[in-house]
Amino acid sequence: MPIKSKTIQSKSSRSRGFGTWFIPAMLGMLLTGCDMLPTKQAVISIEKTIKPTASIEDVSIQTLSPQGIILDVAFEVNNPNAFPINLAGYGYSLHINGKQLLMGNQREKMSVAANGNSRLVVPMAINFADMTLIGREFTNRETFDYAVVMKTSLEYPVLGTLEVPASMSGELPVPRLPSVSVSRLSVAKMDLAGADVKVSLQVDNPNSFGLDIHQLNYLFSVNGAQWLQSELEGPVQLDSKQSKEIVVPVKIETAKMGAALLEMLNSNQSLKYQLSGDMTLDSSIPLLKDINLPFDVAGSVPKAK
Repeated sequence: MPIKSKTIQSKSSRSRGFGTWFIPAMLGMLLTGCDMLPTKQAVISIEKTIKPTASIEDVSIQTLSPQGIILDVAFEVNNPNAFPINLAGYGYSLHINGKQLLMGNQREKMSVAANGNSRLVVPMAINFADMTLIGREFTNRETFDYAVVMKTSLEYPVLGTLEVPASMSGELPVPRLPSVSVSRLSVAKMDLAGADVKVSLQVDNPNSFGLDIHQLNYLFSVNGAQWLQSELEGPVQLDSKQSKEIVVPVKIETAKMGAALLEMLNSNQSLKYQLSGDMTLDSSIPLLKDINLPFDVAGSVPKAK
């Protein structure tokens, strides 16, 4: 049987080997203040560390425009530990009707206090054109399915970076823009001093949910001449798919508007108008509140006596 060789190191040689690395190492630690050694506090922190949680608290519509909508996604990081942690960044993706529409990463810093939580709102822009591309039937739907997935990167003392996921899914109504137009003009009174005109504004709600317009600012011009700049007093409530007419009285003075305009009012010709402004509206659904919507429309309106 072959005999395996075995190296036997003498005690003196072991001692010399130990001394060659131990003494310089100790001197190095003393010179550096022993920063390389874990402190007792750090060891205790590692043993008592509780994994933080992240959750998406709310998804709401921030902006509604002819081009699309901006969703506000609010997520919260909860830190149950006795020491603070930092958010180093996050990744996100948005899925509409089961298909990914948005994806991105942000290196945004945020501190989360010990035994506390911090909230961050992430805006996500959705173009109506993109939503139509991912589902041709989208324009005929009243609702759409959404899913938001987020991954937060949290920085721990001693432990390093940890990734914590969060997600939310649900159903949102397809928001459609309400419209404002001039349906007709009627002359209530006319004399040499001027004319009293009633302007009928028609507001249409094409949505499957109710709308409350609680502010309407507008500038109204006819044939290039400004007639009125005012705001609507009192809220206007519109049910689902409802249209409502708002009558605005306008007094036109001959001294300001000119006799030519009065002659035009006295004729049977249609009048060219421009109506611009903005409205602030709420809806009967929680996610669509306090939305400011600009408008600018032009057209011809018949004059009724």
